[in-house]
Amino acid sequence: MTITDVLKRAADYVQRGWCQGIGTVQVGEQRAVCLIQALAEAVNQIEDGVEKRATFAKAHEYLRNDLGDDPMIWNDAVGRTQAEVALMLEAAATRAEFEALCAEQQAVDLCCIAS
Repeated sequence: MTITDVLKRAADYVQRGWCQGIGTVQVGEQRAVCLIQALAEAVNQIEDGVEKRATFAKAHEYLRNDLGDDPMIWNDAVGRTQAEVALMLEAAATRAEFEALCAEQQAVDLCCIAS
């Protein structure tokens, strides 16, 4: 599972329901998650525990670098909205996908130069 996949899945979770100051809120059948819980649930499909933790850490660090702040603090900021969190995750996923494509292209370019 790539960072792009994790961020897209996390955005989906946030779009279904979002909260601040707590990981998860359940009201009847409606469930809301904070940004960090959305990341945790996004990597939950990974079977291997070591890979799961490493992927979560990479996604968290990617967001920290992208936001310039701790994602949990950013999520919990007064005035923050569900739409902002979902859009930020979608934008981060797009950037991660673009960066991965650029890295692949650079590898191809280097390979062609070496030939």
